Amino acid sequence: MAHSFRKVVIPLGTNPMVKEKYINFYQGIRFGRILEDLDMFAVAICYVHSHDPVHRDMNSPLNIVTALVDRIVLSEQPILPDRDIRMQGKVTWAGKTSMEVTMKLDQLIPEGPEEEALFKLGEETKAQRMLESQKTLLKTPPDENERLLIHNLFLETLDPKASTFKVRVKPERSVWMEDTIVKKLVICFPE
Repeated sequence: MAHSFRKVVIPLGTNPMVKEKYINFYQGIRFGRILEDLDMFAVAICYVHSHDPVHRDMNSPLNIVTALVDRIVLSEQPILPDRDIRMQGKVTWAGKTSMEVTMKLDQLIPEGPEEEALFKLGEETKAQRMLESQKTLLKTPPDENERLLIHNLFLETLDPKASTFKVRVKPERSVWMEDTIVKKLVICFPE
């Protein structure tokens, strides 16, 4: 069992690019993505267990697939999107054509100055995102730069030779709003 023991970290709290692949549009965790990772991790553990040192530089002649999940026990604590996830597991039984892998998933608490600094940076990034999320037209009017940008876009639609707002010019590579139609709206994952 000790030979097959492996541990990996999903760096949600320390790597924003990875985190984006795991959050849904509610800013919660995509549990299906975690299940996919556990599935792949179980197969990797089985390959470690069945490793043939004689042919270590060659691809494994085995095809390993997950066929059954006996049990998943969920904690009452939700998976937090701002904290790294640690997955660990090992082969706990092996027969002639099948193996059992037991795995555990938990969230890391920062240990040591480097992890604490990364965790603090993650908290600061989250606070910044929260501030940015408050900048919607429903809560905050456009700032001076945004007002200038909107005004300049508006000026591009006016005929400079006319002294009225009624004569409009469509800017290059654009479409008037009334000529557009929304056919479908799909809320996707952030990635």
